[in-house]
Amino acid sequence: MSEQTPAVDATQIGAASSDGVGVVDGAEYAYANDALAAVHGREHGGDLIGQAWADLYAPEDPSAPARDLLDRARDAGEWSGRVSGRRPGGDEVPLDLTLRSTEGGVVCVARDLTDRLERERELDRYETILDTVDDGVYVLDEDLRVDTANGRFFELLAAFGFSREEVREMHAHDLVVDEDERAQLEAAIEQAIEREPHTGSFEMSAETPDGDEIVCESRFRLYPEPEGEHRGCIGILRDVTDRTERERRLERQRDELDTLNRINELLLVVSRDLFESPEQGAIEQTVCDRLADSDLYQFAWIGTPEVGSDRLVPDVSAGVDCDYVASITVTTDESETGRGPAGRAFRSGEVQVSHDVATDPTFEPWREAALDRDVRSAAAVPLTYDGTTYGVLAVYADRPLAFSRREQRGFEILGEAIGYAINATRTRQLLFAERVVELELRLTAPNELVVEAAERLGCRLSLEGYVATGDESWLLYFALSGAEADRFIDVAGPEAAVEVVRSDGDGSERIVAIRTRSQLLDSIGALGGRVTGGTIDDGRGTFVVEIPQSTDVREFVEQARSSYPGTELLAKREHERSVERLAWLCDDTVDLTDRQRQALEAAHHAGYFEWPRESTAEDVADLLDIARPTLQAHLRKAEQELVAAFIAAGSGPANREAKSPLTDR
Repeated sequence: MSEQTPAVDATQIGAASSDGVGVVDGAEYAYANDALAAVHGREHGGDLIGQAWADLYAPEDPSAPARDLLDRARDAGEWSGRVSGRRPGGDEVPLDLTLRSTEGGVVCVARDLTDRLERERELDRYETILDTVDDGVYVLDEDLRVDTANGRFFELLAAFGFSREEVREMHAHDLVVDEDERAQLEAAIEQAIEREPHTGSFEMSAETPDGDEIVCESRFRLYPEPEGEHRGCIGILRDVTDRTERERRLERQRDELDTLNRINELLLVVSRDLFESPEQGAIEQTVCDRLADSDLYQFAWIGTPEVGSDRLVPDVSAGVDCDYVASITVTTDESETGRGPAGRAFRSGEVQVSHDVATDPTFEPWREAALDRDVRSAAAVPLTYDGTTYGVLAVYADRPLAFSRREQRGFEILGEAIGYAINATRTRQLLFAERVVELELRLTAPNELVVEAAERLGCRLSLEGYVATGDESWLLYFALSGAEADRFIDVAGPEAAVEVVRSDGDGSERIVAIRTRSQLLDSIGALGGRVTGGTIDDGRGTFVVEIPQSTDVREFVEQARSSYPGTELLAKREHERSVERLAWLCDDTVDLTDRQRQALEAAHHAGYFEWPRESTAEDVADLLDIARPTLQAHLRKAEQELVAAFIAAGSGPANREAKSPLTDR
């Protein structure tokens, strides 16, 4: 048995201590202070005198009786450990118990662990929360070095390339690598010191080893000092990469929507202006001026194919850097100078874009000159109408990604509007020309279905007229002998809608209608010409074409040869043409739609207005591939317009003395 500790005055210790103190004599309490009584749910220490000590405690090990603890203390001189103290009613309280054997008995010191354990549990809960939240939590000391932080904090900084050891050793400012972001941090700290509740925030970003961007936001609270300094802080670090990307995307969408609205306004103005322009050059210059005047774009130009080559020649341009247009070479072929946006747009008939000229490999031939003028993106818009591309509109901007899909759609509509206006201008020039040039052209072996069918039969076809059907095809009317008509239908029938629509009295000549595509008519119409007659014989076609006197004959013929290399100019004639007969049909008093005019012309060529009728409404509708009620509706409205125009043209005193346009024959 070990020696006992000399007797101590437990009464004095108990009076001075906040812990519970008592003395066990034998197996019972001989002394207890009020703090010990409170541990066991009593009011005064005297309430424990005479209480059996073993009845008041329960060891952590339920197999060891409480009285054994006294024996251990007497044997070893001292014992300490954790037990539960019993209270009236069966309640228990956790205690840190120390037993010390003395000459006067066993001194018992009991400390209530309830508050401490609650704090530990609370701390455990906080640590659990910190370890499970998706934010990094940190505490910085007065030197702004990491004092405490959860695992997520170190994980986030690991994405910036910092190890846990580096983070603990580094000054917090050094963790912000971007100079601008570090300046923002300094400003945020100064503001937090000056104002309550001394909080602030800043963002830090970096590129991860995988090449992705990570953006973190830190919100912190300082512990400020009176002299404008601080002694550390507590804060959170949050990954806001997704949020930042959403904000950037929304910002881009807002910018794009704003830009798109401005583009739409610009396109409306351009469309209005171009239809008021009487000539093709004026139309093109109007478009370029409007685009260049907008703060959305730097400059613009319109180019058309050069006669006899693949080069796109700038016709008009506008903007601060028009010298760029004169310094570059753009072609429509597949060469290096034809693989840029303009060449691709001309070949494909679709809008083409270089979103970033600094990195676009197809923009290599013009990159240096473009970057010198701060060009960052470019778009090329084909000017098309009814399958014909008249040229290309090129537009340049000083920002990458300046042409979104919706903007490209707007430019696509603009290109179609310009193409339509150019076509209308050329048609108007021919329609109202008082002097026209009549060209007789011979095309050797043109790749046309009608020519191939006639060559296989060895027959001669005479072109009596044609109608545009609106679906990039044509309804052609040919006269040929009665015996050859049926054979022609058999040969060409499988590839096109072919049928006899008219016959003369004895059946020796018949008019055959065929619906097919015709590159010949497409090309001549696009050049501003009109075929007035022609024959096809022995694989060759001879056609008479009218063009305005203002048209360059050589250029016209060269353009025709670009589609048909074997084209020969057989004759050229100029003559006066009275436009009085046509004027009353072409002014504002006659408003025929394209479909009404097509129906009217098709019905006329098919003999629908003859008596007796040579073709029924159903026959004409089949030729146009429309329903009979639709055809009749078009014809009825067209007839109403023509009759109204005729009556208006023949009314009034002055006109009664003049001949009617319909009877002036």
